[in-house]
Amino acid sequence: MQDWFDSEIWRQIGTGEFRTPLAPETLLEPCPEPIWPGFMPPDVLPLIGNEYGDWLCLRVGADDSVREVVYWYHGGGDWIPWGQTLPEAIAFQMIRDSLPGRFYRHADPAEPIRLTKPDDPLFQWASKFLPEAVIHTIAALPDADSQADPLARIEDLLKLDIATIPLHAEAILRALDSPLRTLTPGIANRLGIDWGQEALLWMFDHKTIPENRIADLAKELGAAESEFQQQDWDLAGRHADKVLAERSDLGWAHHTAGWQAERNGDLQTAVKHYSESLISSSFTEQGVRFRTHGKEEGKFSARRLLQITNQNETVEIPQHQPYWNRWSQTAGEKRVQAVAAHWRSAAQQAVAAGQHAQAYPMLINIGWDLGLRSVRDYGPLLWEIATAAERAGQAARAAVAATHARCFEARYGSGN
Repeated sequence: MQDWFDSEIWRQIGTGEFRTPLAPETLLEPCPEPIWPGFMPPDVLPLIGNEYGDWLCLRVGADDSVREVVYWYHGGGDWIPWGQTLPEAIAFQMIRDSLPGRFYRHADPAEPIRLTKPDDPLFQWASKFLPEAVIHTIAALPDADSQADPLARIEDLLKLDIATIPLHAEAILRALDSPLRTLTPGIANRLGIDWGQEALLWMFDHKTIPENRIADLAKELGAAESEFQQQDWDLAGRHADKVLAERSDLGWAHHTAGWQAERNGDLQTAVKHYSESLISSSFTEQGVRFRTHGKEEGKFSARRLLQITNQNETVEIPQHQPYWNRWSQTAGEKRVQAVAAHWRSAAQQAVAAGQHAQAYPMLINIGWDLGLRSVRDYGPLLWEIATAAERAGQAARAAVAATHARCFEARYGSGN
């Protein structure tokens, strides 16, 4: 990070999606314009933008270091890890743009997709901090429009131990790939398919498609019927397990592992994954790309647990029972309030005991678990988060959260 600023590489414009770095003068303003207070998590600092609202952000850790770099989406506030360091994140952008097969963006891009070029100045800078094996492997990747096996390329890259979390995510998406991923509400309507009740589930798991609908779908999408039988859920589950061996806060990994177990008849393992995922932020689900979104509010894992427990009275929730009680006994706006109240109570107990480091993530969960009713509810909360970090001796987190709080006040007033 010192070299990023001292070498003034941030003055360069990249060639790929994230290509516009922020100047340090912008970041040092009392209220940096790119910060979206109440939407961005309060421990992230935007650094490189894609010019239509999304950002690669630095996430600060308890030890005042950069914990990781995340891709934050302005359309919904979701985020996903992009690398442990900034060079890794920039390298992953190059990797993603070079993988063959269909692109997996969050949703329809706001403009034509820009692909990172080999002479990209940001990647040239990142290369100084990457192992030679990584640089050579990336250089040897085939063109994005080649017929090479993307999963084989991902496996080669995973052996290099860089950007492993987003690479596992790409592997899951590729293992579950099929022409059905291109289905749109308009096509579904022409075929008489209910988008919310049928199409979304079919796109998630092709095993749920009635056999008498496959021929029509294949014809409409210009595909062979056999292509609707190629999802590899076992492979997807193995990649999800690799993610969960590293961290437990990402909803999409739990959901993949849980569904893979559920469809294989291993209800105990499925319930274990879903219950572990209960306290993962809904903003980590990546529901559009992983096809776990639906008409229902709340979390995929909780919806699955609700259905499983309704059908199997003997099933017990092994973890996070107080949270589950709050979630399962309320609905709609009351559920949002109940979940926020759960985290509020836990945070208050931690603060009362002088455990400010423990209170810090609980305060964040108040606003970034299911979200809050109104953005205006985030004003005082941001200052609470900054105070907890400061009292815990976490100076960087306190500074970033306080900056979010000042931005909130500049744009919305002092809040409630």
